[in-house]
Amino acid sequence: MKYISLFIFCALAFYSCSYPEDNLEPKTTYKQTATIGDFMYQVEADLLSTFDITDPNNIKMVDERRLSFRIESLTSFGDVLFIGSGISLISFKINTAGVPVQDNVVPQMTFSPDQTVCDLMAVDNNLAFVALINHNAPNQICTRSMNDNTIQVYNIATLSNPTLLSSLVLTDVKDVAVDGVLLFVSDGTNGFKIYNLSDPSNLVELYSFDDFNTQDVVINDGMLIVAGSTELRQYDYSDISDIREISRIEL
Repeated sequence: MKYISLFIFCALAFYSCSYPEDNLEPKTTYKQTATIGDFMYQVEADLLSTFDITDPNNIKMVDERRLSFRIESLTSFGDVLFIGSGISLISFKINTAGVPVQDNVVPQMTFSPDQTVCDLMAVDNNLAFVALINHNAPNQICTRSMNDNTIQVYNIATLSNPTLLSSLVLTDVKDVAVDGVLLFVSDGTNGFKIYNLSDPSNLVELYSFDDFNTQDVVINDGMLIVAGSTELRQYDYSDISDIREISRIEL
């Protein structure tokens, strides 16, 4: 039962963008980075790479493999890695070397009337944070006429009847992650922001870092990894009153 529940929440927490022709390149961000314990996973097309991040100043690649399908995004929940292939969500167990091993396939799920399969979402307890990314570029299959660049906060205590609690309108939304009462948002060309969500109906901005273009925000045990187009930055937020940048890695 615990494993089934894990799949349900991860299906809710995960969205990827489908491109019907292989020669169409994504015009927006997709989830590229996730962490489990001391390992970080990155994807590009059909390539899945595993890195040992035990020492943040000396990240080491431990595995690189091509899969039999195009990877469009990934996320982690507990000790399971989930990879989206456009129409399905594939789970991978992590072996003792930190390398993902394919385990199961589950369908994707949506519940917001504004949401498309191209959007990303984070789930924590009974709250879901939906990142409505701008998909209005030509040839996109996920075009909508409104609510782009918005974070929607839902109460999902009853999965069949989610309740919209609040909306946060930003400029260039790319990704979202949550840890307890902290919400991390990549706002693209405006960097990234951190919010206090003690009251999910009234998000309070705590920090704004706007000195670089961001795509993904990944959290792992008090560590924040922010991926941009040209660099990765790592921050220690274990003491949220004293968040500290600890390293930068050029890509």
